[in-house]
Amino acid sequence: VPWPQRAVYLIGDVNCHQQAERSYELNGNQLPVCARDVGLLLGLVLGMGAFMFFRRRIGWLWLGLLLVPMAVDGGLQAISSYESNNMIRTVTGALAGTGIGLGAGVLIDRFFGGTDDPVGPAEVHGQQ
Repeated sequence: VPWPQRAVYLIGDVNCHQQAERSYELNGNQLPVCARDVGLLLGLVLGMGAFMFFRRRIGWLWLGLLLVPMAVDGGLQAISSYESNNMIRTVTGALAGTGIGLGAGVLIDRFFGGTDDPVGPAEVHGQQ
């Protein structure tokens, strides 16, 4: 196996359980991450992209609520005989990833000098 593919699967090994029944296949090959991680990664891209495009801050409570479906789905699987399917895992992962991506956008924006207000600093202080 060429080294780029080995590197991708090594990263998957470190970050994911890679259980075959919880993973998608592409061209007969199991992906290096599970269905939930596929959703998380897609959601991260969507969330960061949405923040960069709209530049709107969302309250931390709303971002936290996007994590709840994944926590409930994963938590129920851990403590009961409930077993979700890959589509549910992907959707709940995507919701959580979107929340994480939006939150990361807010934190990065604040770190690099963004304001806590959705309006620019000049309008807040009455200067234009």
